[in-house]
Amino acid sequence: MYGITQEEYESMLISQKNLCAICRGKCKRGNLGVDHCHDTGLVRGLLCENCNRALGLMKDNPDLLRIAAEYLELSMSRKAV
Repeated sequence: MYGITQEEYESMLISQKNLCAICRGKCKRGNLGVDHCHDTGLVRGLLCENCNRALGLMKDNPDLLRIAAEYLELSMSRKAV
């Protein structure tokens, strides 16, 4: 899929130590999924289902992901009300 061979997939899997490229967790349901840019079609790496879904829900937008991270960091620094 996505223009890579099984050998290329296996090589990526080895280089990522069989872990998701984002959360570094092992995939609980079979293989890690091939993450790709929807605009260019280029493969970015292998991701678990949750991380792949998270990128999609944030529209593959790095600025939106940074804003979300800042939001989380700010909320963690506040005291509970």
